[in-house]
Amino acid sequence: MTSSPPAVSPSTGLESLSPRLQSLVQGTRVLLERCIADGAIESPDDMELTLDLVFGPLFYRLLMGHAPITRDFVDRLLDAVIRARR
Repeated sequence: MTSSPPAVSPSTGLESLSPRLQSLVQGTRVLLERCIADGAIESPDDMELTLDLVFGPLFYRLLMGHAPITRDFVDRLLDAVIRARR
């Protein structure tokens, strides 16, 4: 007999993250909003998707441990996200 995969809880948003991680995501959102207000970047159509595009590769590197998170990596990641969201 096979078992079905566990259901995903509906509360998988920010409220389920640790307070430190919530603060990091919120701080990144504020930084993006400041960049938009200053005209440094265009406003994305979907802010949540933009944050996912930023944090996904960071979490992947943290979880998999296959490569370090360097300043150069973060700079290249942000450049790629900004270009992709145009």
